[in-house]
Amino acid sequence: MSRSDPVASMGLDFAADETRTGYRLDRVEVYNWGTFHGDVYQFEPNGYNTLVTGDKGSGKTTLADAITTMLCSPRGAAYNRASGAENTDRNLRSYVMGYYSTARDEVSGKGKPVALREGSQHSVILASFRNEGFDKTVTLAIVLWMKDGKNVPERYYVGAEKNLTIRQHFSLNSGDVFALKKRLRQEYS
Repeated sequence: MSRSDPVASMGLDFAADETRTGYRLDRVEVYNWGTFHGDVYQFEPNGYNTLVTGDKGSGKTTLADAITTMLCSPRGAAYNRASGAENTDRNLRSYVMGYYSTARDEVSGKGKPVALREGSQHSVILASFRNEGFDKTVTLAIVLWMKDGKNVPERYYVGAEKNLTIRQHFSLNSGDVFALKKRLRQEYS
């Protein structure tokens, strides 16, 4: 007695290589995330399993934390876990503000983080997922910014059944997050 493949018999297996079926991470882009500042930085696994290597401080954990921020519940995001750290000074605010050092107050002796960005600048994390079998792309993105008087960054999520990029679809230097949200709502709602 021979066994038939139920997926193939339903005509659902379109990909030539079965190991690449389903939605797979095609590209990650970050803008103003951690020390990735002032430009769009891309990571392109193109749907393949990928090993990320580099020297200490090269951004491996920052990239992993960007993906965690986008895909996990805000309460479930544990930062700096990729580096094996138990206690960390990394949090969503530190990534959005771009903290990179600590300056000591000469009078009090307390440390204060030094940031690359002001609270009015926004951060964007974008991930594109590709399904070769169905020839479909889904893009997920999160826009983050600091609202006056708030300690935790505000968030705006975007999902689109098309291939978006930060450069083409997200204002990089306008500083007006509300205008960006309005435009994105009109285009992708």
